[in-house]
Amino acid sequence: MQTHAKDIKKEKKQNKQEKILDKEMQEIFLKEEKLQDEFSEFIKNSDIKKI
Repeated sequence: MQTHAKDIKKEKKQNKQEKILDKEMQEIFLKEEKLQDEFSEFIKNSDIKKI
């Protein structure tokens, strides 16, 4: 019974950590997309000559 309870606690802790990682990854991807969009807008509006 005790080992089963410990296993359940470990699973809950792992699930919680995975959810935190998933949330962090989503935030990172959103920031990346935002930066890509901002850079694309910057390139469109700037007078950059192509080589």
